[in-house]
Amino acid sequence: MSEPCSGSCTCGSIRLAVTPPFPELHICHCSQCRQSNGSAFNLALIVNEQQVEWTSKTSLAEFESSPGKLRAFCCHCGAPAYSRRTDLPGVYRLRAGLFAGLPRPERISQGFRDSAWPWAEDIFSQTCANTGDTK
Repeated sequence: MSEPCSGSCTCGSIRLAVTPPFPELHICHCSQCRQSNGSAFNLALIVNEQQVEWTSKTSLAEFESSPGKLRAFCCHCGAPAYSRRTDLPGVYRLRAGLFAGLPRPERISQGFRDSAWPWAEDIFSQTCANTGDTK
């Protein structure tokens, strides 16, 4: 069995470890995911709650963004942590950005492609300029 993958929010108030396997990374292009992540899309590592060990979650807060859909974030730094649905108990959609070294998941899927920005495909199909930013 592979080693757990550790992650945290920006300020470190939320810390967790996730035990493999990592069956799916889902790329979501819906407008709610774009807004809640401040990005062109959301990257969610889909795992069962038994795979997640929270080592610190004192600053974790949840809100219901739509009926039955809960989104969690750090109330100190604002980093998104996960979403979950009440009709899928025990399933976390962890934000992939929490993990510095996420191993490749078994499958990568996409949803709400028709809601994507028209140029979003360019992100995957073209080489982007390196700005030299270090942080």
